[in-house]
Parts: sequence; C-alpha cells; structure tokens
Amino acid sequence: MTMKEAAAEASSLGVEEATMSSQEVDLSLKEVTKTYRKRKSSTSNEEDGNKEKATNRTIKKENAPKKIQLKTRMSPMEFNKMVANLSDEQKNAVKEIGFGSLLELRLSSMDNTLNTYLVENYDVCSCSLMLESAKMELTEDDVESTLGLPKGEVEVVEGNNSNATEEYKTLLEEWRTRWELDNCSPLVKRLGHGIVEKKDHGDMFKRDFVVFVISSLFKGHANWTSNFKILYSLIDVKNIKNLNWCRYIFNSLTTTVEKWKKSKSTFFTGPLVFLMVSYLDRMQFKGQQIPRKYPAISVWTMDMVQKRLADEKNSGGYGRGKVLDRVRKSVAEIENNIVGDGVEAQAVGDKAKMSDVEKISMGMKKLTAAIVEFGEVMTEVGSKNTGQEIIKKTFSKMSDMLNIASTSQPDKTSTLLVDDPIFSSESFLAAVASLEKAAMEALEKATTITEEPVDPETFSPPRFNFALEESERENVQHGEREKRKMKNVPL
Repeated sequence: MTMKEAAAEASSLGVEEATMSSQEVDLSLKEVTKTYRKRKSSTSNEEDGNKEKATNRTIKKENAPKKIQLKTRMSPMEFNKMVANLSDEQKNAVKEIGFGSLLELRLSSMDNTLNTYLVENYDVCSCSLMLESAKMELTEDDVESTLGLPKGEVEVVEGNNSNATEEYKTLLEEWRTRWELDNCSPLVKRLGHGIVEKKDHGDMFKRDFVVFVISSLFKGHANWTSNFKILYSLIDVKNIKNLNWCRYIFNSLTTTVEKWKKSKSTFFTGPLVFLMVSYLDRMQFKGQQIPRKYPAISVWTMDMVQKRLADEKNSGGYGRGKVLDRVRKSVAEIENNIVGDGVEAQAVGDKAKMSDVEKISMGMKKLTAAIVEFGEVMTEVGSKNTGQEIIKKTFSKMSDMLNIASTSQPDKTSTLLVDDPIFSSESFLAAVASLEKAAMEALEKATTITEEPVDPETFSPPRFNFALEESERENVQHGEREKRKMKNVPL
C-alpha cells in the first residue's frame, strides 16, 4: 500500500470514528434527557403526594375538636396576698363571722389543665364529677367539709332591682362612698389592697372581706369587678355566721358551669378552689394515704398539689382512682359550728363567770356535737353491713335515754323551772333546736342503715320538753321562730 493510500484509509477511519463518537454523544444526551424526565416526573409525583398529605393533615386539624383551655380570674393569689397582711384584730374579726377557716388556705395558684378537666366533666343535672373511673357526687356538705364555712338555716340572697329596700340602698351608697365610687364596684385587686390599707376591723371591714372572698374565690364577674350584690345579705353583720354559705357556693358551681358550657370562650366565674380541693381530697390516687382533716383546704399545699398532678399525668391523665367519703368533723369542730345566737365557746377556766343560760347552752352544744359524731360513726359502721340489729337497738336505747332525761320533772321548789328568761332566751332555744335536729338526723341515718321503716312508737327521736307543757313549748318556740325570722331574713 502506497503512502497515499494509507493516508486516505486513515482519513476514512478517522471520519468514521468521529461519526460514531457523535452518535454516542447524541445517544447519551437522549438517555440523560429520558432519565431527567423520569426523575422530574417522580419528584413531581412525590411533591404532589406530599402536598396531598399536607392538605389532608390540614383538613384533619381543622375538623378535629379544638382543645379548650379554661379562661378565668378566679384564683387564690390575691386572697393570699391580702390575708398575709391582715392584722390580728382583722383576723379575729374574720373568725367572728364564721369565715376563719379560709385563713388556713395555703394554695396560691391553680392548675388550669386540671380546672378545665373538672369543669368540663361536672354534670349539672346530677351535680357530679363524671370521672374516668368513678362518679363523684357533690353536695353543699362537700362545700362545708372542704371550706369549713357556715351552713346556717338562712339563705344567702343577692340584691337586685326587684328586692332592693331602703336599708339595702343606704348600705350600698355608704359602701360605694367608702370606696370612692358613684356606681358599680371596685376591682377585686383594688378591694383586696384597700382592705389592708384601711386597717379597720369593724362591721364595714367584715362586709368588705365577705365581698372580696365571694368575688375572688366563689362567684365573681368576668370583668373582675367585685360582686357588690352580696351586700344584700350583709346588712346585719351579726347574722353572717347564720347564713348558708355552703348552699350559696354550691349553687354558684352549678350555675357558672352551666353558663360556661354554653359559651366556652367566656370567662369562668365559679368556685374553682372548692372544686379542685374537693377532687384532690376525695379522689384517692394509687391508694396513696394523704392526711385528711376538716376543712380540706387546711391540708393541701402547692408542693402536694404539684406532686399529685404530676403523678396523675404520668399515669395517663386525671380522674383515675377511688372516690372516698367526704371528711368528717370532730366533736370540737361540730361544737364550734353549732348555731347558738350570741353564745360563744369559752375556756373551762371562765365557766364560773358564765350565766346559767350560757352554761346550759354550752352543755347542750357538747351533747349535740357528740350525737352528730355518734350518728356518723354508726352510719360508717352500718355501711359495711355489720351488726345492723345492734345499731338499731343502740339508737333506740339512746333515744329512750334522752327522752327520759328531757321530760323528767324537777322539784317544784327548783328556781330553774320558774326562771323563764333561761327557757325563753334565743340562745337556749337555738341549742334545743340543734339538739333535736341532731337526734332526728341520727334517726334518719339509722333508718338508712337498717333499710327498714322505723316504728315511731318504739324508735322515736327525743323531744326536749324541759318540763314545759306541749302547748306552752310550742307557743314559746313559735314566738322565738317569728323573732328569729324577722331578725335573720335579709332586708
């Protein structure tokens, strides 16, 4: 092969190689484009899938029920600040009106998650907390055992346009002048600070204290102004301890829960302290033994509450445990809470200085307290279905014994029989009424235990006649009831 032919062949080969190389490049570009399109399609599908998932999550989130958190200004914080700065004279004044138990409140804040749970699960129809493991029925007796407030015979009434009397209007005007207002009422926070700053401890202080307590703890307003309408029941300051504050607070729970459930975006204005402490005290969790005494608010501290709530959350949530009976008052506590108009418990050393009326009334207070406690103990024993016949006979013998003691005729020469002021005094008759009421309640408990109708001829409650003829006794009691009614009904 000549050189020329070799060059031509080489040239031909070079062109062919170049041509093949170009085809390979073109093929590679096609493959890259194809791969890119596949990846783009895959990425697009993945993005579409992610968008669809995100859309579904958004829809689910929008359709899911919104988590409700209770909005409220009902907190013990301001109350604790005020109490911490009260003088001894002011604290004594608080005790005089029957609100001394609140001075033992040791909680400074509330757990909103628990409060929301409790309010949402309170059934206003059955007046019960519908918990996860049990149903906890609440009554005004729970208010008493939790807060230790008076549970008297007279209803607490709020003032309004339809029942406003001149006496109420005058008091309201004086009260607003005291707080430098022409109308409405001061904010709760200002009222608490003002109580401390004024430093007085008379009738107006007592009214201020009750208004502040009700407004900040038990029945407030959404705008945090004081509940001045309660002044309607505070006209007669001496009568404050005879009012049924337990029923008032219990009714407040029902009405405020019902109102909040109709519009959960509004502020809750009910007695959260009562609801929370009742739950903590009566719901036994994991068999834990907590100290229980009357009133329950004197037991619970912030550390105890926080530890308990942390344990419940770690175990799956609230409402799991065993419902206990409400705590019982001791004899001394029952004695101190018996309504005896103007007769206060005195030290044994002062007994010689007491009048006959005071001595008799105090003795009857002690007997009443013992009967109340006896009835509660026997009920507790009877609830275990043990010894029902023995319990029935015990109550019967106790009734007979008291009847014999109360109807025995003293010597005609006795000065006690003719000492009419003793038998007609309000304190004496109040003590008699309390004693009879305690005996009746004990009898009712016995009826519940035995599950049998009680024969009044063989098992009758004692009637404390104290040598008075029945007609005379009824006349005296009727007259005293009328006087007490005129005195106790708020104007």
